[in-house]
Amino acid sequence: MKDNRGQISAEFVLLTGIILIIALVIASHTGNSLEVDKVISAAKTGTIEATNDLAYNGTGNVIRFQNITFQDGKINITVYSKRSLTANEIAYIKQKVLEAIGESLGKPVTDNTVKGRYTYTVEVVNVT
Repeated sequence: MKDNRGQISAEFVLLTGIILIIALVIASHTGNSLEVDKVISAAKTGTIEATNDLAYNGTGNVIRFQNITFQDGKINITVYSKRSLTANEIAYIKQKVLEAIGESLGKPVTDNTVKGRYTYTVEVVNVT
């Protein structure tokens, strides 16, 4: 009489391997998407905090977050303001956004960039 205990069929091993490969591919893609989502969320939060700081410090200017786009690490943020923002105000918004991104990723801001999956940079556009 033949003892079959402890043997696994080749089909089971092959199927398990394929499932593992699919799971790793999905996890890899999801992980990258989560970082980008986290960065975009942090950028929006940083923009809103910075514009609120500027609007409520006695300038009398109405400043609102309008739009955000992302492509290959470059984040373009458009803000609306009642009057044009100065270069210092735009630099303040940019710095607050980079700090928020760095904090969300646990990375430092270096040379106006944050390194993660991409090298994240920020461009602020003012629309009046």
